[in-house]
Amino acid sequence: KREDHPVSYIAPDYAYPRETIEELLGKGGRIANEKMDGCDYWWFETGGMADTIREAQEIGLELKRFTAGVWDYIKNSGRYDADCLTLSWEGNMPGKRESRRFITKKILTQQDILEHRAFEDGAFYGGWYLDFHPSHGFKTEEDNCTQIPVQVYAVPLGCLYPTCDSNLLFAGRDIGVSHVAFASTRIMNTCALSGQAAGTLAARCIELGKRPGDLAAEEIQGVQQTLLRNDMMIPGIRYHEEGDLAQEAIVSSSGAECRGALGETGTFSLSDGGILVFPRRAAGTEFLVESGQTTEVSYQCYRSDVPSRLALGSRLGTMKTVIPEGKSWISFPIPEGVADGFITLEFSGNQSVSFVTGEEQLTGFLLGREDSPQYCYPCLKLPDDCGLYGESNVVNGYNRPWREPGSWISGPAFGEGGEFPWIRLDFQEPRTVREILVFFNPDLSRELNSSRASMWDDHHKFLPRTGMPPELVKSAVIYGILPDGSRREIAVLEDNWNRTWRALPQDGITVTGLTLEIRGTYGARRAEVFEICVY
Repeated sequence: KREDHPVSYIAPDYAYPRETIEELLGKGGRIANEKMDGCDYWWFETGGMADTIREAQEIGLELKRFTAGVWDYIKNSGRYDADCLTLSWEGNMPGKRESRRFITKKILTQQDILEHRAFEDGAFYGGWYLDFHPSHGFKTEEDNCTQIPVQVYAVPLGCLYPTCDSNLLFAGRDIGVSHVAFASTRIMNTCALSGQAAGTLAARCIELGKRPGDLAAEEIQGVQQTLLRNDMMIPGIRYHEEGDLAQEAIVSSSGAECRGALGETGTFSLSDGGILVFPRRAAGTEFLVESGQTTEVSYQCYRSDVPSRLALGSRLGTMKTVIPEGKSWISFPIPEGVADGFITLEFSGNQSVSFVTGEEQLTGFLLGREDSPQYCYPCLKLPDDCGLYGESNVVNGYNRPWREPGSWISGPAFGEGGEFPWIRLDFQEPRTVREILVFFNPDLSRELNSSRASMWDDHHKFLPRTGMPPELVKSAVIYGILPDGSRREIAVLEDNWNRTWRALPQDGITVTGLTLEIRGTYGARRAEVFEICVY
């Protein structure tokens, strides 16, 4: 913490001497300076070669010696602008990475993750790197961590309980995984998802009077459907819960996006290469590029289930195309017979060629570089009749991108045509509605961390969230179409900041249809909805 006056620091006798700290810093990427915050000091680690259960106190004291030594070096070595800095907080309990391992019905392995295997009892997902830290901690001569990017993968319910006759559930860091798989599943976001899965499983077991290992296949599917309804992502599992009236409805809308993103704002140079992501269903999309000369660009093609700048997916081969001099619309060929998913083109460097960029994002399209978390959006023309963002997407069983964008995006921008974008569900006969669940888009194309990345050092390469996502719906109204043909307002949303909107008409309402009218977003010129469920 920076004060407005100098603050002295006298290191305790047990602190590591400055000479030792100077020798340790810089090795394996270990960095310390007066501008960094606690998140940047995650590499303050030791104990990997000790017994982390029986020697926890000694490990904690060693970390205190090291912490005091680093702070003394920052404050008193004369190398930093630290005269007015004071230490505001220091942890007292060492955080264990792993100690005991629990044996569950299913042990998730390295191969499961790297091959993103599907599981019939998939319950939640992971996606963090296989992130290995050296066992010798801050004294190691190795790099301070090795991070292998992985694609989004499923974790099965079987990792949450041990045997058929057990009534015990695991959640968090103690789920059933191998040492290598643990390097990915251990992070807090994934631990939180395991808690949601375990809680949902526990509730269903109590309801059925069964132990976790005794659930039949259809009962496990019931757990999955409950999780999906509560906004869990289970890779490859489609939502199809009984009682969802939206599944039987006829869907119509004010129009669906079919043109593309045409407004120009700048350029993205391929001088250092780059990656372009688009849905396979939109192969044939034309992108606006400009070049100082007629030239050939080469690129590697990859396919993945969700976009990722780090885990590009399965390699499909090398392609080339000619870019004429000047500004032109170009379609980039991909190999034939590719399954639905997201295509990533990895371009080699070309000093002459740039993509023309715009301010409008269409879900599923990204332009950027593997080594940078900063994305931009290409100017593009969608193929005729590709139907990528049609209204039927709101009842397709996916409430986020999976092998295609999966959302409805309205056609006319707000204010065009004198009406707000709307989407309507019509039932074949009157239905009594007691709950409506709508899933919006808080920008699910880009990878975004959940922590305060704006405070971190640039080498972490994560995109900080600043402000509200432009695509997120800010205000909306749901109308009920009554049996006599009249329309009644049944739910209003204002100043929304959630991805999901759960509307509960008081005592239910009998309708022949429902209309969702989008009144505003946080900046996007189009309305976007992933899924609508009605009960």
